[in-house]
Amino acid sequence: MKTYRVEPRTADTVEIVAHTSDVHASQEDLSHHAARLSATGATGELVLVDETTGEDVARRYLQTVSGETDDIGIT
Repeated sequence: MKTYRVEPRTADTVEIVAHTSDVHASQEDLSHHAARLSATGATGELVLVDETTGEDVARRYLQTVSGETDDIGIT
């Protein structure tokens, strides 16, 4: 079973905020974490990373202006 991690990234930092094992659930996780981080004023991007390969699977750019909606990018 594949596992994924959720990483908020800025120009200076990368951290892990969650782990998940289901890619469909992880899309929901990514949206949930993006909304939570954006509400606190976070900027940068939130990335879903395949734990085995280290490959970026999905990305969400965090909101920089209140009320705007960002798209999920699937790579």
